[in-house]
Amino acid sequence: MASPDFKALQDEVQKALVTTVKSANRIAAEDLAFQRTVNPSVADELDETTARLLGLSHKLLKSAAEVCGQGSVPELEDADDVDMHWR
Repeated sequence: MASPDFKALQDEVQKALVTTVKSANRIAAEDLAFQRTVNPSVADELDETTARLLGLSHKLLKSAAEVCGQGSVPELEDADDVDMHWR
C-alpha cells in the first residue's frame, strides 16, 4: 500500500501532467511547423523544450522502472521514440 506522502505526490504529479497535456494539445502540430518556418527563435525554443520534456520523461520512466523492478528503459531521442517504446 502506498504511503500518504507518496499518494499526495502522485496526485500532484498527475494533476500537473494533465494540465501540461491539455496545454500542449491546444496547439496543432501544423501550427508549430508553420511557426518554426516563420520565426527561427521559436524553432530554437521548441527544440529546447522538446529536449527538456524528453529528458524529464526519460528520468520519470527510469525512476518508475527502478521502483517496479523493470530494469532499464530505452533512451528517448525524439517524440517518435515515445510512440515506438510505449508499453
